[in-house]
Amino acid sequence: MPTDIQNRRTIYGVLLAGASALSGDATLMATAGALGVNWASEGLVRFWEARLTLLPVPGTPVTRAATRAIKRAVSTLKDAYRKKHGPGVDLKAFELVRDCADSAVEAAQSLDSPMTPVAAEDALSGALAQLLHGHDAQAVAFLQRALSGEVARAFRQELTADTEAWQSFHGWLIERVAMQVGALSGTLERFQEVHERLGHHQQSLEALEDAAERLENLITQFQQARVAAKTGTTHSFQNINLEVGRDLTQAAGDIVEGRGEIPAASRGVGSSATFNNTGVRVGGSVKQAGGSVYTGAEPRTGSDSSTPD
Repeated sequence: MPTDIQNRRTIYGVLLAGASALSGDATLMATAGALGVNWASEGLVRFWEARLTLLPVPGTPVTRAATRAIKRAVSTLKDAYRKKHGPGVDLKAFELVRDCADSAVEAAQSLDSPMTPVAAEDALSGALAQLLHGHDAQAVAFLQRALSGEVARAFRQELTADTEAWQSFHGWLIERVAMQVGALSGTLERFQEVHERLGHHQQSLEALEDAAERLENLITQFQQARVAAKTGTTHSFQNINLEVGRDLTQAAGDIVEGRGEIPAASRGVGSSATFNNTGVRVGGSVKQAGGSVYTGAEPRTGSDSSTPD
């Protein structure tokens, strides 16, 4: 069985990897969007897997931002849990997880082995269960379900507020993209154009600042992909030689349009999808997701985004 420090290292490492991957994806998709190019997250799957094997270097502004993001996320979730269950509820599990942000930072430069996003989330859940053994079971389940998404939200906020952290992350992201140029250029439309724009520090920062809704969709898709891996629910869209005069929107989960909060019933859909877009011509925008698509929905933040049981 892993030791306490190994569990802390896994928790910190997976949270940093997941937050980095999600913020990187959101930045890439928003950068492409600024050029009128619509990238579906499925096109970045190989990029996810590559980035989940190597983390930003400990002791840099970006890892310090990740430490702050973990602490902020845990505090947000702790407040939500206390609000739900009352002031006398046991919150020791939250304090232990918060401590992971400090105690494991120097030990978590890389994960032990290559991981898909789903495998990383499973590793996080297992490490949390072992670290928090004997603590309030409801609190543990809540953290397993909500922690990675809340850390991703907090990490994006830290990056947009800290110039040094953003510079550090931007350099790391450019390196990761360079490592995957061959794979990405063959699958993503106008990749070279997007890659060039991504290299501009201020333009890519503005893309991240504008990517809140994209990040919410990505968080939802990560969560749904994990459920889908357990249930085996997969949908295939064969769009060969399809012509669409306006927008094309396809999702294995729900399609929610208009303003307002994302409905709770849509958050737990367990599904995934593959898209064959050979010869597709679309007059408007393209939105395709293995989970659900939220068009114009208010991003979820804080306690109302991760309601505890």
